[in-house]
Amino acid sequence: PYALYKLGCHQERMDSLAGLKKRATRKSPAVEYFTLAATLKSPQAQMKIAECHSTGRYFKKSKSKRFEWLLHAANNGLVEAQEQVAECYEKGRGTAKNDVKAYHWYKRAAEQGSDISKSKVDLYKILRFYP
Repeated sequence: PYALYKLGCHQERMDSLAGLKKRATRKSPAVEYFTLAATLKSPQAQMKIAECHSTGRYFKKSKSKRFEWLLHAANNGLVEAQEQVAECYEKGRGTAKNDVKAYHWYKRAAEQGSDISKSKVDLYKILRFYP
């Protein structure tokens, strides 16, 4: 799956060098590579698809689709995705606001060494609740 993700990144760079502005109405092989890698549980590819849903590159902008792909990447252990899922829950972006779930995801990222998430966990303990 990682090789497919890297092929997608290469194709995305080629699209950019060619000056192509891929939007939701146009397809690129990069989309196919990212999608295949993501279905094979590549967290990097899942994160890339989330990013595309955020920016509107290759897909229509969608906060809920962004969140959906971030959640896949987070469940597959990508710390950056775990932090972003926590933030989505904390701020209600693409999903309902939920401090319990935000705390859970910050805690998972903190357990993998994220200093930002460690600070957030401490803040939740002090200001909000301690589940």
